[in-house]
Amino acid sequence: MDTKHLLRVLGYFVSLVMLSGQVVADPFYGSVSALAGVSDNSRKTEHNKKSEEQNQYNLNLGSDWENSLVDFHLGYGAIAKTFSEDSQQERRQLEGGSSLLIGREEQPVSLMLEHSRITLLNSPDSINLTENQDEKDDFSVRPTLRQRLSPVDYLVLNGDFSRINYLESDIKDSQRKGGSLVLDHRFSLLDRLQVYAQQSEIEFKHLPGSDYTYRSAGITYSVKLRKLSYSATVGSNKTIPELGKEYSNPSYTLDLAYDAGGQKIGLNASKVLTDTSANAGNIMVDTDLPVSGSKNTPDQIEKASYGINWSSLAVCNGCTLFAGAKHTRDDYLDQGADAIEQSWSAGMRYALSAATNIAVQFAGSNHKYSSVIIGSAYKLQTSQLEYSYQISRGLSANALLKKEKRYGDERAVSYAEAYAGAGLNYKF
Repeated sequence: MDTKHLLRVLGYFVSLVMLSGQVVADPFYGSVSALAGVSDNSRKTEHNKKSEEQNQYNLNLGSDWENSLVDFHLGYGAIAKTFSEDSQQERRQLEGGSSLLIGREEQPVSLMLEHSRITLLNSPDSINLTENQDEKDDFSVRPTLRQRLSPVDYLVLNGDFSRINYLESDIKDSQRKGGSLVLDHRFSLLDRLQVYAQQSEIEFKHLPGSDYTYRSAGITYSVKLRKLSYSATVGSNKTIPELGKEYSNPSYTLDLAYDAGGQKIGLNASKVLTDTSANAGNIMVDTDLPVSGSKNTPDQIEKASYGINWSSLAVCNGCTLFAGAKHTRDDYLDQGADAIEQSWSAGMRYALSAATNIAVQFAGSNHKYSSVIIGSAYKLQTSQLEYSYQISRGLSANALLKKEKRYGDERAVSYAEAYAGAGLNYKF
């Protein structure tokens, strides 16, 4: 299903939402913004630097509707980038996602429709220029049947029909068809236990020799308290390719969130078999694995990821401190190579007055690859200072200063870039 058909389907269901009962939350919202700035190294090169005016225009639209029949969320951003000296290709991008759930968890039948569009690099070690970017478009249909076995036990049958398309490198396009059987036991309103078994068939449109079957089984325990929530999954997963070697390894996921007294802490860990088309995991139980730069050709991956993030409102009056770190390892099973990416960020947002805010952020990442087939090692450091002023209820102005430095081995491109810009943003 292409984007036009998706929007048409979503339009039909938006009408259904409006006719089916009371709507809560924010039906419509959005913003438009323009940012004009100057880069002193528009091609991000070490030599022959060129200064250039670079502009960006954004249109963001969102919606949150909920009633007794459906739960609908939409958030998309259209982005246009222009370059005065034509240093890069001008690009129009769509980012964001939408979800529509028809039926509720306690009902015997439900249907989930999901769509997402993200921008990512076409290779893990590419320089972040528009010609090195690709867009990944993901649409899925997930029907669910539930049979109540007892007041606290449900037998759940999930289907999964999805397709993944890349706008530039369509060799990674894939389709997934499968299902899972879940025994869901509710200990209370706050915690539950799920035992699941799953099988999916993954097909690559242009390289059928890369097709494979994915099987997994495991157990998930999740808790939702007032301040603390967490979910942990342990199990095993296996890939059976059309050609080549089978892989079978343990799998796990952990997601923990704590929110109390102005302090927020998040922890996550995961390990799962997937591929370079999905690159975010195959498991159909609740997971949220990160998406990193993709490889140019289909390959099976064992992805391991660990992350932590923290924010606090309690350190000083009117300020928010935040920090985070992540470690990801991708083992390319067919290539016999691996990629390790480590990143961190820290910063502060401070309200100088009711209308004036200032934010500062520092970030860094280290990228290592065991083979040049995957990429060439490099490090990236960024620092950013942003000032914003609320002119009126919906209109604000901002100024931005940003520095970026990248350096690596002899095969990697190193550069330093400074950017200064100012813009307007209107929320409606």
